[in-house]
Amino acid sequence: MSEDFFGDLGRSITRATKKAATRTGSLIETTKINAQITGEIKGMEALVAEIGSLIVHRLENGQMNEDEGLAPLMEGIRAHKEAVRTYRLELAAIRGMEVCPSCGELVEQGALFCPHCGCAMTDSAPEAEPEEDTPEENAPEETAAEESAQEAPDPEEAAAEEEAVSEDEEDAPAEDEAEEVAE
Repeated sequence: MSEDFFGDLGRSITRATKKAATRTGSLIETTKINAQITGEIKGMEALVAEIGSLIVHRLENGQMNEDEGLAPLMEGIRAHKEAVRTYRLELAAIRGMEVCPSCGELVEQGALFCPHCGCAMTDSAPEAEPEEDTPEENAPEETAAEESAQEAPDPEEAAAEEEAVSEDEEDAPAEDEAEEVAE
C-alpha cells in the first residue's frame, strides 16, 4: 500500500510539473507576443503622430484647407499653443530670459541667436520709418553728405589736438632727464 501511495504521489508530482512547465512556456510565449504587439502599436502611434504633425503643419501654412472635422481640432491646437506661449513668457519674465520668436523656446537675455533653432534674436522695438516728404532717391546722397560733414575735423579742435601732442613731446625728454638724475 505504501508503494501505491508513493507511486501515485510521484506520478501526481510529475504531472503537475509537466503542467507547470507547459503553462510557464505558454506564459513566456504570451508575454513575448504581447511585447511584440505593444511594440507594433507604439510604432503605429508614432506614425499617426507624425501624420498629424504633417497635417497640422500644412493646415497652418495654408497648404491644406480645414474641413468640418479638422476645424475644431485646429482651434484646440491653436488654444494650446497660445497657452504655452503665455506660460513661456511668464517663465521668461521670472528667469530674466527671452522667448525665441521662431521656436518659442527660452533663450538667455541678450543672446544674438536662439541655441535651439538658430533664429536671430531681434529687438521687439519697431524700426523708424523713413519720412514721406524726403524722396528715397535723395536719401543716400544726404547720408553721404552727413557722413562727410561728420568726418571733416573742426579746425579749432584739430589745432587743440596738435598743441596737446606737441606739449606731450616736449615733456617727454624732461621726464627722461629726471629719471637719469635719480639713478
